[in-house]
Amino acid sequence: MSDQIQARLLAFNYSEAEDRIVIVVTGQGHEKHALFLTRRFTDRLLNALASLLKQSSPAAAQAPVELQDDMVLLEHQNAVVATNQGENRPLPPGPGARTSAAAKEKIRTGLVTNINVSTKPRHFDLTISSGEAITVDCRLSRKELHWVVGMLSSKAEEANWNIRLDASWLETGQTAVTLN
Repeated sequence: MSDQIQARLLAFNYSEAEDRIVIVVTGQGHEKHALFLTRRFTDRLLNALASLLKQSSPAAAQAPVELQDDMVLLEHQNAVVATNQGENRPLPPGPGARTSAAAKEKIRTGLVTNINVSTKPRHFDLTISSGEAITVDCRLSRKELHWVVGMLSSKAEEANWNIRLDASWLETGQTAVTLN
C-alpha cells in the first residue's frame, strides 16, 4: 500500500554518493520523504516538462513559430527569477534541503518510477510515484513548474550528466533572446 502525500514543500539536491537527484518532499503533516531520480529518468522528465511548458504557453501560441522558443525562454527566466526572490512560491526549497544524519534516518526514501502531469486551465497537477511505497501529489502554477524545471536542470548540470535537451530555450547558457 502506497503512502499518499500532499506536498507542502519541495527541495532538490544532488547526491554524489548515489549519483541521483533527490527530491525532498515535505508533506502537509511535516513528514519528509526523499525521492531519487536517475539520470535517464531526469533526461526524459526535463524534455517532457520543457515540451509541455512550450505547448501550453499562451505567449508562445500567439507568437510566430520562429519566436516561440524565445517567448518560452522569457517566461522561464521571469518565473525562475520571481520564485528565487520568494514571489509566488508555495513549494520552495524548504527545511530538509540539507538534513542532518539523525534526521535522514526518519525520512522515507524511494526511487521515482513514474511521474504523471495533468494540465489544467490554471495549474498543473503532478503525481510522483515511487513504486508501491510513496505517491506525492503537487499542484503547481506555471511559474512553479518553471521553477521545478530550472531546479532539475541545475542539479543535472551540477551532476555533470550532460543531458541532451530537445528544447533549445532550456539549454545551459541560453540567456540571449532575439526579437525581430
